[in-house]
Formats: sequence, C-alpha cells, structure tokens
Amino acid sequence: MRPNFLIIGAGKCGTTSLAAFLSQHPQVYVSNPKEPGFFSENFHRGWAWYESLFADSATCSARGEASVNYSKCHLYPHVASQIAAGLGDVRIIYIARNPLDRIVSEWRYRVLNYLSIPSFSDSVLHNPDYILTSDYSTQISHFLKIFPKNHIMVLFSEDLMARPLCVLEDCCSFLRISPHSCWDLSPHGVSDKTVALPSSIVKIKNLAYPIRSIIPSGFQSLTFSLFGRKSSDIAALRSPTVWGSLAYAKTLDSLYSGSLEFLVEWGKDESYWNFDRPTVPD
Repeated sequence: MRPNFLIIGAGKCGTTSLAAFLSQHPQVYVSNPKEPGFFSENFHRGWAWYESLFADSATCSARGEASVNYSKCHLYPHVASQIAAGLGDVRIIYIARNPLDRIVSEWRYRVLNYLSIPSFSDSVLHNPDYILTSDYSTQISHFLKIFPKNHIMVLFSEDLMARPLCVLEDCCSFLRISPHSCWDLSPHGVSDKTVALPSSIVKIKNLAYPIRSIIPSGFQSLTFSLFGRKSSDIAALRSPTVWGSLAYAKTLDSLYSGSLEFLVEWGKDESYWNFDRPTVPD
C-alpha cells in the first residue's frame, strides 16, 4: 500500500488540523505518524518502511500523510520528482497562510521546542528558511512542473479556521470520496499560545543538555518544553512578537509581490492577506 494523497505543507499553516479532520472520514486513512517525511529527510529508510505505515489502509480509498518538509524545496530539491516517480497519480494538498503570520508562528514554535533560538528579528534576518518556506509561489512551482494542476489543491489556513466544513467538503471532492456529515471540528494541533513555566522549572533548564542523548527523539520536544526554556524565551512567548524594521522590510521585499501573484493564481483577491506591519515599536 502506498498513499494516493499527500498534504505537503506549508508548516504552521494547519496541516496537522487538516490531517486530523480528514482522518475522521471512514474512507480516509492517515499514516501514523502523520508526518513521516519519507521524501525529504527519511528517504534512506526505504520503501518497505514507508509502505508499512499504510499496511492497515486496505479498506480506505484515500490513503495519505502530511509532511511539511515536502514544501521546503530549498532544502529538499528532489522531493517533487521523487514523489512523482514513487506515487504516480497522487493528489497534492498545499495549505498557505498569511506569510507574516506563518513566520511568527514558526518562530514561536521553535522557541517553544528547541534551545538557543535567536530573537525574532535576528531569526528572520539570518535564517533564510523562514522566508523561503513562506515563498509559496516558488515552493508550489516545483510541483506544478511535474504534476497536472488539477492534481494540486491549494487551501488557505484562514478559510480552514473560518469555514472548515466548506473546506472539508472541497477536500472530499478533490480526493474523490463521498461527503461526510459527522466532522468533529474541535481544535487540533499545536497552539501558538503558551503558558509560562514556573521559575523552578526554568532554573534547571541545563538538565536538557545531558539527557538529550539518552531520551528518544519523540520525547525531546517535550523535554525541552519543560526544561529548556530561558526566562527571556518565556517573556517572548507571552508578549506580542516584535517585527523589527529591518526584518519587516526584508520579508516584504522578498515575499510581497510573489504572495499577491500566488493569491490571484489560486482564486483569491490581492487584499486577502494583510501585509501591514504590526503596530509594535522596535
């Protein structure tokens, strides 16, 4: 068994929520883990491992997974061609979000889950991944070169939050499965919001370093969330994210025109996303 649909990203745009919603459909099977990253970081594990993730999907007409690194073609340039070679007539779902919001959400996620993350403005200025991942028109172009456009569905995170039933109905049509009438629309996925940790936990953050090598990778994010937070990290997560003038200018210069083209290409008005800089002082 191999999947016949993929949710390829973008990260922090609702891929976890969409996968959780679709998995409720009796005709849909979503792999566990839902994000195997086979065509990006885990291709070396081989097809037998990948196919084993769908071994229980025989009764489902739609089998899929959701790996956000598939839409990081600047890191994994051969993803689209590998997917085409291995899966053939596969359906591709790509979710986009206001790029300014997506960048903020990804930075907050990294602060929450990893150690030694620079300030927001420094991260945007010096880590190109934030902007390149948000360059939706470039990312989707890698797939449009290989797959027919009617095999690619672009969704918008804002629509998924505002009118999830309509979005899910469209997904059913795209995946060629029957409509579903019993969706559980409870929130899924990781929230951008976080709760400050007690100071006693923060003071023993250095425990995260020696135990990192002896705990399974699946528990590392949880460990860092509990033991790896600095006081400055907690303050940053509790406060509005500050867009420094240089970071904002660089982001807008890199993404504005391409974002407008992307919106129009996929059926939205140019005003769908607000690109005004948040009114927070430097």
